[in-house]
Amino acid sequence: MAIADNKTSWGGRRAGAGRPGSDKRKRTFYINEYEYQQLRSYLEQLRAAKAAETEAQE
Repeated sequence: MAIADNKTSWGGRRAGAGRPGSDKRKRTFYINEYEYQQLRSYLEQLRAAKAAETEAQE
């Protein structure tokens, strides 16, 4: 039995397909609970400032 060379119009790589890229990367830290709370607080402030900056540009 010969393998047929079937070409289909679905599947595979397509321009514009897939999830958009991001500048976020996963990081792993070993920290205690106090450091965790401090980092969460800092990230909230940082992200709020970035959101406000984005809104100001619109």
